[in-house]
Amino acid sequence: MPTADRPEGINLTHEIFNRMQDAPPQLPAGVRQLFRAGAQLDASYQEALLTVMLPQLRAAAQTRARSAKQRGLVVIDQRAGGEIWYIAEPQARAAFTALPADLWMHVVQVLRTYAPLKEVVVIRLYGRTMEIMFFDQHDAVNTLGRAPIPIPRLPQPLVRERLPAFALPLDVTMRREGSNYVFTHRALGLLGQMQLKDLGPGQMQITGMVAGHPDDPMTAKRQAILEPLTQEIGRRLELGLGLDDPGPLGGSAPLPPDTPPIIETPRRTPLRTATTIHPCAVCGKDMLFLIFADDPATTLEDYARLMFEVIRDQNLITYVLGPPERHGSQPLDDCPSALLKVWPTREAVRMVTPPEFDALLLRLSRQHRHHKGRRQAGKGGR
Repeated sequence: MPTADRPEGINLTHEIFNRMQDAPPQLPAGVRQLFRAGAQLDASYQEALLTVMLPQLRAAAQTRARSAKQRGLVVIDQRAGGEIWYIAEPQARAAFTALPADLWMHVVQVLRTYAPLKEVVVIRLYGRTMEIMFFDQHDAVNTLGRAPIPIPRLPQPLVRERLPAFALPLDVTMRREGSNYVFTHRALGLLGQMQLKDLGPGQMQITGMVAGHPDDPMTAKRQAILEPLTQEIGRRLELGLGLDDPGPLGGSAPLPPDTPPIIETPRRTPLRTATTIHPCAVCGKDMLFLIFADDPATTLEDYARLMFEVIRDQNLITYVLGPPERHGSQPLDDCPSALLKVWPTREAVRMVTPPEFDALLLRLSRQHRHHKGRRQAGKGGR
């Protein structure tokens, strides 16, 4: 926990200078090295450094303010060993107890009124001087004051709880496709993907996309597996950037509970899917819709997901049948296939041989609603 004599802060030095590598205007050669070594820079170099650094300071401060949901300030320490820090408002006063109360009131007034996502408050330390500056959204500089106050030390880095090693569940795999990470479940097939989009310095949008149609009940099951994974990965990305720990549920604001999952069409879709409609053996009406899952690399659940709208429109008893498991010269009638019932109710996958499937068709024909309805109508007429 932070204390008055040991406030906490976030060291931004490495991040800021990495972002400044290609930033115009270019700094004179060696200025970065001089700054990080704590060397004293003359006024022209100081101005050049601050001009190039300002957009990166603003982006870093905005990212921290958004993550921690609180105001704060940036400290540029150009004394022995140049460093750049971000300090949240509650810790700022404890970091600068040596600052006179009247000067600190100027800082407090700005901290309470500035726009955290547009503006930035900066304290610069060089030699035995402290300079307090405020940059508005138009990059105009307002120097609030200078004071020859020796600051004995700056906050210590954040002490974070060591997170346990992250591992995917045993039945989930992940592969990378460009800036996307695709998640697959051993039984459910494609779960969805996590998209990473760069929004500028210090900002990244993380979007989890669930595979499936919003009306498909299995989409919610895929989401229940995918969502904790994307949230935990997002949390670790934020911690890797030095942000405050957003917690186990991630730092992003949750969507409203009635927000439907995003429909995703996977890159790898079976182009041709064989299907057949089996009529009732008694009344002759359409009774069963059968989907042949001929691609062994695609799960039965993937076929059910891809064919969901067709299944719903057919509104028949629907099964997905996998390829037969044949060994050597084994007769085809003895080779079982995986069978998954997906509509109107679901059943667990089971193995059936061709004769067993034929027996299933006969049994369903005897139970068929059209056939039962015709028999009842005939019985009532006698």
